[in-house]
Amino acid sequence: MERRRKKGRVTLDAEVIVVGAGLSGLSSAVTLHEAGAKVIVLEARDRVGGKTWSRELAGGIVDMGAAWINDTNQSRMYELARRFGLDTIVQNVKGNIILHDLDSKSHTFPYGSVPLHEVEPGGVKNMLHIRDTFEALCQKVPINDPLGWSRAVAVDYDDMSMEDFVRHYGGKETALRTVAVWTRAMLGLEPREVSSLYFLAYCKSGGGIMRMRSDERDGGQFLRLAGGTQSFSKSMAASLPQGSVHLNNPVVSIDDDGSVVTVITSRRTFTAKHVIVSTPTVLYKSIMFQPPLHPIKNKIVNSTVHGHLSKVFLAYERPWWRDCNSCGLTQSLKGLISVTRDTSNDEAGMYSLLGFIAGDAGRAWAKLSAEKRRQAVLEHFKSVFAGVAESVPEPIGYIEQKWWDEPFSQGCPCPAMPPGVMTAARANCTDVLRKKHGRVHFVGTEMSDVWRGYMEGAVRTGERGAREVLAELRFGLDSKL
Repeated sequence: MERRRKKGRVTLDAEVIVVGAGLSGLSSAVTLHEAGAKVIVLEARDRVGGKTWSRELAGGIVDMGAAWINDTNQSRMYELARRFGLDTIVQNVKGNIILHDLDSKSHTFPYGSVPLHEVEPGGVKNMLHIRDTFEALCQKVPINDPLGWSRAVAVDYDDMSMEDFVRHYGGKETALRTVAVWTRAMLGLEPREVSSLYFLAYCKSGGGIMRMRSDERDGGQFLRLAGGTQSFSKSMAASLPQGSVHLNNPVVSIDDDGSVVTVITSRRTFTAKHVIVSTPTVLYKSIMFQPPLHPIKNKIVNSTVHGHLSKVFLAYERPWWRDCNSCGLTQSLKGLISVTRDTSNDEAGMYSLLGFIAGDAGRAWAKLSAEKRRQAVLEHFKSVFAGVAESVPEPIGYIEQKWWDEPFSQGCPCPAMPPGVMTAARANCTDVLRKKHGRVHFVGTEMSDVWRGYMEGAVRTGERGAREVLAELRFGLDSKL
C-alpha cells in the first residue's frame, strides 16, 4: 500500500488515531487534543457514544446503555457533567423495594433494609451471610494482583464460579438467586459464567458490592442525566476540531511497521504515529493486527465474554407505583426481569420504569417476536406488582434495546472473565490487556482499576491511554506532521 510522501517523508493523517467514539475513546481524543496533538477518531457506528445511547420516550430521554454516575467517587464523570452544563436527576429511593420471591409472590421492605418475609426457612439470614462474606473478601482482594492474593490465601477463587462461591460458603437457594440478580444486572451473566475472583476484583474497583449496588450517594446508581448520558460523548466530540470524528468507518486492520501505524477501515486508509484502540476486547477478533497480538494477550482476549443484557423502558401517564409507596426498585428471584428502577423525569412530566433482562432469561426472551417480547414484559410487571398495587396500567410508551444484536458491541455492559482465565494466563489479566503493543495502545472500562465496567472507568482509562501516547510523542518521537 502506497503512503503519501512529502519531501521524502510520510505525510500522516494525524499524530494519533483513536479507534472507537465511546467514552474511553473520546476521553483519549480530548486529552490528546488539549495537549496539542492532532488526533482523529474512527467510529464504526453512525453515531458517537458507544454503549451510551440516549433516545426519546414519551416526551423525555431514556438511556439504552450506561445511565448512572455519582458526584463523590466518580469524579471524572461529575466533572464532565459540570464542564458541559449537564443537568442531573437524583435516583428515586423514596418508598419500598419489591422482592419477587422464590414462590413468585411479591413482598415489600423499605429501601436500605432487608426483607422480613422469607419463603425458604433461614433464607434471608443465609443470603446476608453470603453477601457479607463476599463483601469482606472484596475489601481484601488487591485490585492490582487478585491472582497473587488468591494463591496467598490458598483458595482458588478463579476456578470457582460465582455459583460455586455460593455453594462453597454454604449458600441456599435464596442466596444463589440473589447473587444471580447481581451478576445479571451488573454483567449480563449467570453466576456459573463468571469467575468469582474476577467478580471480587470487579466489585473492588467500585468500592465493594454494597457500594456498586447502591442507589444512594456514593453508590453506582445515584445520579442520572436529564438529557441522557450520550450527552457526554456528544459534548466531547463537539469539543474536537471539525472533521476529527469519522463515523461509519469500522476498522478492519491495524498495521504497525515500527514508525507509522496504518489503519484500514471499510471505507479508506488512515496513518498516524500511534493508535489507541478503545473497542471492547470481544471485538478485537474482528481487527487484523500486524504484528499479531502477544499470545497471552490474544488468549485472554479470546476468553473474555460479553454479557447478554437488554433494557426495556415503559412510560406511563403518571407514576402509579408511587401510590403503593414503591420507589420503583424491584428485584425478582425467578422472573424475566431481574431488576427494575424508576427512570422518571418529573420536571419533564415523563414517568417511566426500566427493566434489566439478562442472562439465560434474556437469551430466551431475545429470540421471541417483538410482540411476544413486549407481552412478556407487561406480564412480568403485572406479576411483580400483584398484591402491591391496585392495578398496573397499560404503558403509553415502550422501547427496548438488545445489545447482543449490536454488531459493534456484541453484548453489554462490560466484557468479563469466566472461571479459569486468570489462572491460565498466569498474570494480572488487566495489566496484560492494557499493555501497549508497539505503537498500539489499549483502553476501555474493562481495563480500569476504578469503577470497572462503568462510565467512570471508561473515561479514566481513556485519559491513561492518552498519557501513554503523549509521553512517547514528547520523549524522542517527532510530533510534527
